[in-house]
Amino acid sequence: MIELIITEKSFIKSETLYDLAKDKKSQIVLAQDAQERVRVAHSLLQTKIAAGDWIYGYSSGFGSLADEATKKEDNTLHQKNLLYHLASGIGEALSVEESRAVLALRIRQLALAYSGISLNTLEQIIAIFNAGFSAIIPSLGSVGASGDLTPLAHLALSLAGEGEVYIDTTLVESHIWFKQQGLAPIIWREREALAFVNGTACMTALAALNLVQAKKALARSEKQVFIYAEMLGAFREAWHPLLAQARPHLGQKELAEKLYHWSLDSDYFIDEEQFKGQDEFEGKWPQDPYSIRCAPQLLGAVQDDLKSIEEIITIEINSASDNPTIFIEQERIIHGGNFNGQHLSFASDKLNEKLVYLAVYSEKRISKICNPKYNMGLSAFLKSKPAGLNSGFMGAQVTATALLIELKLSGKSVSIESLSTNGDNQDMVSLGTLSAWRGREMFTKLFSILAIEAMILCEAIDQRQAFKKRKLSAISRDFQDEIRPHFPPLKKDRALAKEISALAQFLFQF
Repeated sequence: MIELIITEKSFIKSETLYDLAKDKKSQIVLAQDAQERVRVAHSLLQTKIAAGDWIYGYSSGFGSLADEATKKEDNTLHQKNLLYHLASGIGEALSVEESRAVLALRIRQLALAYSGISLNTLEQIIAIFNAGFSAIIPSLGSVGASGDLTPLAHLALSLAGEGEVYIDTTLVESHIWFKQQGLAPIIWREREALAFVNGTACMTALAALNLVQAKKALARSEKQVFIYAEMLGAFREAWHPLLAQARPHLGQKELAEKLYHWSLDSDYFIDEEQFKGQDEFEGKWPQDPYSIRCAPQLLGAVQDDLKSIEEIITIEINSASDNPTIFIEQERIIHGGNFNGQHLSFASDKLNEKLVYLAVYSEKRISKICNPKYNMGLSAFLKSKPAGLNSGFMGAQVTATALLIELKLSGKSVSIESLSTNGDNQDMVSLGTLSAWRGREMFTKLFSILAIEAMILCEAIDQRQAFKKRKLSAISRDFQDEIRPHFPPLKKDRALAKEISALAQFLFQF
């Protein structure tokens, strides 16, 4: 069971959020110092309200209706109506894990004590999360301007007992879940509903989960590019760590060291001295194609970009994105635009580009190793004998190409497509949630391409080992042990669709 203790100085990363979401029994605890800050911030808000200060969302209507005054006695209905008019999302619902991640992140952000939410309400939300609550949150409807108003409104309504929730994978009315758990739904008072929905928790949670999965895809790509190079008898010299001293990008340096070290365990890689004058290497170029030679540079660049994306996401996880914002020490309430998700939108677009790039690279490796012109004696499309009867991975390669085309179309930037809405009040919108959701949908295609490549590499290993009984690297041996239980040898042609899908799901498992 994962337990997150939130203190005043807690600093949470994407992996923590991922672990909280993955473990349906995960728990959140609010430490004493964090409790005190939340209590003080709420007290300051009440003091300002009592003094008659104008406070958006309490004293006024919402959005472009902020010039319309509201009555104190209508406050609870005012907060409920906020959720009602915003709960207009459509489309596929977030998964159980994604929904849990959004709620966990909103708890974490509210615990920073910039929103003015009451300690009682926040602890009630934490108790609901700890009981395994997972709301149905539609994926579409947020423009990422005042944060994630639409998806968070659906979540807030479910917390109030009016939406739908998951029980395992079954959908039930939220009030039924509360009755079964013996817990009371949230009653949103003062400006607490606005505090809950006026933030970036949905786009940030999705981006954080995408980042963790992107790191998995990168690690998978590193192993598969290594095995691809091993199967084609690569020159290890191009991966020599000394090269990174002349061009010291961190990602290139780390990957070159890793690949070079792995290669020392294999007899399939070629040293320069071996190459000279040996008939075995006739027809092989003295330098490998870029897909092999430049692996540290290609994937190292992806690693470095992911680190810059991670920095933005980590800052957002640990930030307040409400409006207005309460500052305890200065005893001030300041109205502004911290809810705008432009940083997240740019980061998600950049992440999505990396997913496309990993797919481009994998498809290029598939193309090379399937082509007898380049694959150094492996059979065309890794087909089995007899000649002319079997076609091997010819069809699977076409699928990989088709998936790559779809990924390229999906990977176009979303963050620059701003449109005005909300009576022109929201005249620059970030679309951060849409970009993160698009990324989430891209992983199935990316991991399907990586799965096809993994199948092909398994066949290549078998063919190499059948004819050249050289020492195979530990990486390739472990790879065979991992993949073969999900993909038996292709001794004759068979339909691969279900196996590709199952292996992709195994590689992409949450």
